[in-house]
Amino acid sequence: MKLMTSCSINNGGALLLLLSVCCCLSSVPVARSQSSDSCSSTLAGAGVGKLIPFDTSNLTCFDAWSTEGFIVRYSRSGNDTWSFVLSAPDNGAYVAMGFSSDGNMVGSSAVAGWTTGSGVGVAKQYKLDGTSASKCPPDQGSLSLVAGNTLLVAQSSRLYLAFQFTAAQPTPYLIYAVGPSNAKLNGNYLVRHRDYSSTAVNYFP
Repeated sequence: MKLMTSCSINNGGALLLLLSVCCCLSSVPVARSQSSDSCSSTLAGAGVGKLIPFDTSNLTCFDAWSTEGFIVRYSRSGNDTWSFVLSAPDNGAYVAMGFSSDGNMVGSSAVAGWTTGSGVGVAKQYKLDGTSASKCPPDQGSLSLVAGNTLLVAQSSRLYLAFQFTAAQPTPYLIYAVGPSNAKLNGNYLVRHRDYSSTAVNYFP
């Protein structure tokens, strides 16, 4: 697998698509215990694997966004089902990962996740057709998500955004975003991101 990571930027317009949109694709109870993560560790060892409803024992891992501590794990099964787990520090903010053909958010689809004040993990898909909320409808997108397998798991130091979708191959760019810490997500609407980045991935080196 070859990676090319873009610089991390905080641009005013590129992630307006993650503003003021709302749709709960999945809500699950959150399990909390002390945990850390790196590509030298396994999700099973971190106590997370048993909480994710698909096999996480043989995932390719890479450091996706080192300045924010984002780690991505993925694998492909024989029926073109792709499994992804995004791991990031739990700073009281949402985390998101998008799939893009050109490295831009517009025209892509994303999955975002966070925990609510009552300790519930929330995961949602967004269709990103523009830079305004009306052009980014929730519960839509090009990802053919596997029903029941999209969720947000929290250990006290990390968030794990897990999901599966079917495709011959994912888009060549992954987009990452992180929200502001301790933001009030009134009505489950996402506030403006704090920062974002992108990575080009060769899934078949």
